[in-house]
Amino acid sequence: MLHIVSGLKGRFKILRSLRVQLFIVLFLVALIPVLFVSKLMLETYQSDSIENRVSELQEKGAIISNLLVSSNYFSGVSTMDTTDTEEEIEQIAEAYRGRIVLVNKDLKIVKDTYGLEDGKTIISEQVINCYNVGKSSKYVDQENEYIELIMPIVNASTKEQIGIMIMSFSTQSIYAVYDSMEQAGNVICMVVCVLAIVFAFIYARKATRPFAQISNLIDHATDGFLNENVSVKSYTEMEGISESVNRLLTRLQKLEDSRQEFVSNVSHELKTPITSIKVL
Repeated sequence: MLHIVSGLKGRFKILRSLRVQLFIVLFLVALIPVLFVSKLMLETYQSDSIENRVSELQEKGAIISNLLVSSNYFSGVSTMDTTDTEEEIEQIAEAYRGRIVLVNKDLKIVKDTYGLEDGKTIISEQVINCYNVGKSSKYVDQENEYIELIMPIVNASTKEQIGIMIMSFSTQSIYAVYDSMEQAGNVICMVVCVLAIVFAFIYARKATRPFAQISNLIDHATDGFLNENVSVKSYTEMEGISESVNRLLTRLQKLEDSRQEFVSNVSHELKTPITSIKVL
């Protein structure tokens, strides 16, 4: 930071001022950590919230998968168990404001909570990969604010994959809170910015005041008041400078006294022969 200021002050004369440099450094030191922490908190909240939502959906997906297996849902026979399973699926989809699609081994959609794709065949690279590999996958779309999970439905007893479940849920609530936190963070940054400007201005002015004092005292000494001591009680360094200036003034005063004594002696010696001549 100081290197940047040093590089700029060669181009801008005002940056040669110690007061201005202190002001800039203090302002940046106060503002940069607030901006960094604010950004870090927002990013942490977003990532943690999405991960928590994914974990919740995976748990719900595991529950639905067990219900589908236990009710023999993909057999195509409607029973009390399959009806209860469908009701559970509808409730979960509604609670999380999302969509659940069930696909059998033939890639045919047997259940769509939106009722848009029932009976259709799905051709999706992610679904086919899930069926072939047998592993879950997720996709987070920040622009459109939704999460999509593709999970295999496996019979735990036979280890057979009997279908695939696609879960798409909105993340608008997460991003709404994120936007609210971002606005609050911006307000806090503005408040900190104003406070930093006030504090930096006051401190920079106070910190450079001893330099102005010692400059005025030196100017006063140059007018001939060499016998007055320079006294600035502030920083240790300034007190050291004051002592050095006082030693310099003391030395100059001695030289001035010697000069005046020499001039006085010379004047006296010159006056004595002239007086003698006048008497004669």
